Parts: sequence; structure tokens; C-alpha cells
Amino acid sequence: MSDPDTQLPAAEVIRRPPWRGWIAEPFTRPELERFVADPPALFALPEARLIKASRNRLTRVRPAGGAERFAWVVKEFSNRRPLAFLQNAWRTSKALKGWEKARALLARGLPTPQPRLALERRGPLGLLVTSVLVVDDLGEAVQIRQVFKDLRAAFRCGETAFLSPHGDRIDRAAFLESLAGLVRRMHDAGVLHRDLSGGNILICFAPGGRWTFSLVDINRARITPALAPEERLLDLERVNVAPEDRALFFAAYGAGSEALRALEPAYARCVERYRQYREGHGALAYKLTRYLRF
Repeated sequence: MSDPDTQLPAAEVIRRPPWRGWIAEPFTRPELERFVADPPALFALPEARLIKASRNRLTRVRPAGGAERFAWVVKEFSNRRPLAFLQNAWRTSKALKGWEKARALLARGLPTPQPRLALERRGPLGLLVTSVLVVDDLGEAVQIRQVFKDLRAAFRCGETAFLSPHGDRIDRAAFLESLAGLVRRMHDAGVLHRDLSGGNILICFAPGGRWTFSLVDINRARITPALAPEERLLDLERVNVAPEDRALFFAAYGAGSEALRALEPAYARCVERYRQYREGHGALAYKLTRYLRF
């Protein structure tokens, strides 16, 4: 297992009223210049393909005349929640937060899609109208929750490995240890994801039984010099590891640290409390406990 490129390209500030934000090399490319000139037009391009259009709109974009695979993923953040327009008058937009957090993770050697463009548009009184984030496309990445399903299916059949999309056998223990290693490395770097669900860890498989991870939806991440044990558990409880895999996963996460290994009983309680919350039990108690732990 290896990480994708975590080198930081040069970036420049954009001030083109009513838009402002950041753009990273290769900022002189005509496609990116066109995006800066009219970001909403990204979603109307004939080479754009919609991925999701729920709370936020997610689109893959390939430059005209480009290669077969899409080059970028464009995320337009919704501003339609009640009172969101007032809250966002004093807050950094999610697009600019996503840019800042992605650059911070990459600077720490942590894998996340390279951000290429982040823009926000504000109207009178500083009220946020919209914000857009453009990052590199990861190609045929799958969410970690799908891999967990494959792991469980293999476990029910008595297998110790599962098949990658390329037909390679991936050892269960090796995969869980590499995932735990990623989360441990992130936490040791002082990064608390705060939404480390099965949809926010992506994995790209390559021929030969190789894979890379990538952390996404990181605009809510918190970066501090060091994380408290309770903060680590906030992330770990959301990584939806199957019950039969939790001991192996946490042993790999706590490897080499007695203090972390001692958290295993607390980890088990947090996972169970989160499971009950997801099943609709004790929602108020869970949210209150989570708030107090922050």
C-alpha cells in the first residue's frame, strides 16, 4: 500500500469580483482560467458528468479534448439550510475550508485529492451566495464501506482475503492494518477528521494487489498540535469496521503505544453507542455526549 502524490503545487490568490479564492498550478491552463471566469458554467459543460445532486452538487469534469478519464471533481456547496446565509456571513465558506484543510493534510504527508481551485461568491453585507471546490479526480475510487461489505462476505465464507476489482486477492489482515495505520498517522499528525465515515475514506486498487487511500470531505477537520484520547475516539467510532475485525483493527491502530492500546475498552463502548445511534436509539444522549466530548 502506498499513498498518492502529496506534493503541494504553488498557489495564487484569486480576486475577480464577485469571486475570490485560490487557484493552484497549473493555473495558467485555459480550462482552469475558464472555470475562474464562470464557475457555474462547470456544471453545464457537455463533458461534465453529475455524480450527486443532493445537499451539495458533485460533478466530474473532463477538459474538452482531454484524456478519457475525468480530470477534476467539482463540488458546489449548498447554502440553503435555514439561517445558513446569516451564519456564513461570518464564516469561511466550505470551499475555502476544504482548500485550506486539503493543503494542510498534504503538507503533513496525508493523502487527499489535490485541490486545484476554491472560489466563493458573496453578495451584500458579506452574505455567502455560493462556493465551489475543484480537486483532482481519483478515477475508479471506491468508498471504504463497499470494501467492508466485501470483507464481511469473505468472512462469512471462511475466507481470509477478498478480491479487488482487478481480481487480486487482498489479505484481510494486511488491509485492516494499513487502514488503521492511515488513521493512526492522521491522528499523530494532529488531524481530527470529525466525519470519518465509510463514505469519506476512498480506496483506489491497482493491478498486482496494490491500493491507496484518500481522505475526503475534510472541510470540518480540526488540526491541533496533539489530539486527546477522547478526540481520537470521535473518529474511530465512525470507521465502520465489522465486529469480527475490530480487535485486529484497533491492535494495529495502537501498535507501539501502551496508552493507545489501553483505550480499547473505551473504543468498544464508543462503537456500540454509535451503532445504537445509527439504528435510531438514544440519539439525544449520543449527540449530547459527542458535544461534551468536543
